[in-house]
Amino acid sequence: MLTIDNISLGAAFVAGKNRVPKPATGNTALSIGAYLDFMGNQALYIMRIKVLLLFINTIESVEKKH
Repeated sequence: MLTIDNISLGAAFVAGKNRVPKPATGNTALSIGAYLDFMGNQALYIMRIKVLLLFINTIESVEKKH
């Protein structure tokens, strides 16, 4: 049986059933999860540092004006 799949570049003819992506399992899921957790923590840490520096600079500029 021939079916049509919609993709971003147009329509493609696909033989067989509609395909559904499977979630990553085992070590792949573990390594992806660990990477995302690490990157998320790094991004959060960097964001906190930037906010803290912005706060410090704001306080210093207010103190200089007074």
